[in-house]
Amino acid sequence: LVDKGFNIQRHQSKIKEYLKEIELKNVTGMQHAEFIEELDSQIENKKAAFYEILKDILDREIHFQIYRILILKHLRNVEKYKIFKVRYDKRALNETSFGQKCTAVLVVLLSLGNNPIIIDEPEAHLDGALIANYLVALIKKQKQRRQIIFATHNANFVLNADAELIIQLKNENNKIVVQSFMIESDAYKEDLLKLEGGEKAFKDRERKYGITKDKAKNKE
Repeated sequence: LVDKGFNIQRHQSKIKEYLKEIELKNVTGMQHAEFIEELDSQIENKKAAFYEILKDILDREIHFQIYRILILKHLRNVEKYKIFKVRYDKRALNETSFGQKCTAVLVVLLSLGNNPIIIDEPEAHLDGALIANYLVALIKKQKQRRQIIFATHNANFVLNADAELIIQLKNENNKIVVQSFMIESDAYKEDLLKLEGGEKAFKDRERKYGITKDKAKNKE
C-alpha cells in the first residue's frame, strides 16, 4: 500500500466508519465473499481512495481472517464489556434454581476484576457441598490478586479457604466488641469452633459421620 502511494492515516476515519456499518458480531459468522459483498453494498462511491485501500487489504482472504480473529478477541474482552452468557451445568440461568443462580453470580463476582470485594453471608442461598468442593478453591486462587471480605457464619469460608485475617464481632452488654486474629492463633481456637456450633456439636457430627471410627481403622 505504501508503494502505491496510499496515505492510510488520511483515510483512517472513513475506513473505520464503513467497517462499523457491518456489525462486528455479524462479521464473525461471515465467509470472506459474504463480507466483501456486504462491504460493497455499504459504499456508494467506488472511486473513492479509501475504497481502493479497503479493497486492496480485504480482498485477500488471509487479511479477512486476521480481521475476524481481531474482532473475536475484541468481543470476548469480558473485563472491558462485562457482557457475557453464564451457564450452570450447561443450562441457561433462567432454567436453574434460585440457589444455583446465586452460585453463578458469586462465581462471576469472584472471578472478574481485581478490586476489593465485600460479600455479606454468601452461604445463605448456597449448597454446603458446593462451597466446600468448588468455591473454596476459587477463593484461594482469587485472593492472590484481590482482597476478598466475607461477612459469614460458615466455617468453609473462614477455615477451609485459609482466611488471612479473621475479624470477630461480639455483642457484650449491648456493645459491639471487635477482635482480630489469625487462624493459627491458639487463643482463639474456641471461637473458631463456634463456627461449627461449638466443640460438642463438632464432635457429635464427627461421631455421626463415622470420622472417628474411620481414623481408628486407618491406624490399625
